[in-house]
Amino acid sequence: RSNTLKMAKAISLLGTEQNDRIVLLLNDSPEFVEAFIAICSMGRIAVPINMALRLEEQRAIINNCRARAAIVEEDTCNALLTDAPQSLHFPEQLVEVHRTSAPDTIEEIGQHFEVTDARLRQPGTRIRTLHYLYNQANAYKNPPLSSPPPDEISFMLYTSGSTGEPKGAMHRQSDIFYTNDSFCREVLRLKQTDRLFSSSRLPFAYGLGNSFSFPLLNGATSVLCREKPSPKVIDRIFAEARPTIFFAVPVVYKLLLDYHRQTKPLDCASLRMCVSAGEALPASLGEQWQETFGIPCLDGIGSTEMLHMFMSNHYDDMRYGSSGKVLDGYEAK
Repeated sequence: RSNTLKMAKAISLLGTEQNDRIVLLLNDSPEFVEAFIAICSMGRIAVPINMALRLEEQRAIINNCRARAAIVEEDTCNALLTDAPQSLHFPEQLVEVHRTSAPDTIEEIGQHFEVTDARLRQPGTRIRTLHYLYNQANAYKNPPLSSPPPDEISFMLYTSGSTGEPKGAMHRQSDIFYTNDSFCREVLRLKQTDRLFSSSRLPFAYGLGNSFSFPLLNGATSVLCREKPSPKVIDRIFAEARPTIFFAVPVVYKLLLDYHRQTKPLDCASLRMCVSAGEALPASLGEQWQETFGIPCLDGIGSTEMLHMFMSNHYDDMRYGSSGKVLDGYEAK
């Protein structure tokens, strides 16, 4: 709570107004969670962007949503502003998140780092570090936080663009609670001792529920990983963080099985359940996973527009090769 309020005070210094879009280009991290909650609670609109997208795709989303501000990883900020096309809409405010000691403003950045002319010349864009805003925010009171009207937009998630250009799916705060009351309560049945780890990242609708809203709303623990979740990284997290529920897409389960057989045995002793989504889980892959580790892998289907799963297998009602049954509260035909 205290860190989120500190983030809210920092964001209030950016001069944004009600319904302004604020982009998040952050790795899975506490800063992402704090910023997302703070933005939505202040009546702004959070726009998470997938860090794995190509630079031109990230720029296109920033342009499309007309962001007033962006909170970004340091290296991403450098890439966005260097050699950018003239037609790109630049946010008025850029906040850099440094993982080590950081300068405070663009002038200091120019003194400490090699900065191209293209970056320094971006018109109308002010660059500050989160560290600097935190220091400035100490002198201010907490900004007003209020519950939004039922139909007010709180965040936008961009689709994968599989049927064309990515589109911004607009969501209300209440959508988060709805998915918690449906998929999370019906399928996951979380306990406070659960530790959730998702290889699908927070900017995805799938990952946002897995790593953010479900553990937060149920008093469970979220395991966040800033690194790209390769089989080696996932193996280390299994051993060190001891998650009880793991979320991934089918290709990750295939990679982990290959890693287990060819490189090093996976320690899955802490897991009680695995969940697959993103594309259909082949029946043979799900069966191999359960035979190898003794842990069921529940396949389900959701979408960015629906925020999370609307159909899923259940722990006590499962059939590989099927996306399961429609969840309570949804209709399908």
